[in-house]
Amino acid sequence: PAIPLLAIALNLVLACVLLRDDPYTLVLGLGWIAIGGIVYAALEWRRSSTEPVET
Repeated sequence: PAIPLLAIALNLVLACVLLRDDPYTLVLGLGWIAIGGIVYAALEWRRSSTEPVET
């Protein structure tokens, strides 16, 4: 999962840059990061649920 983490880090940097100009864009950026994280977590959950689970 190195690529998604890198994308999240880049989004955080972008959000911090936007913070200097407009707090509203920071909120939008954080919301975008949250949505991306939720989507990624859902995809990971679906992928792991389709694999056989050994207990």
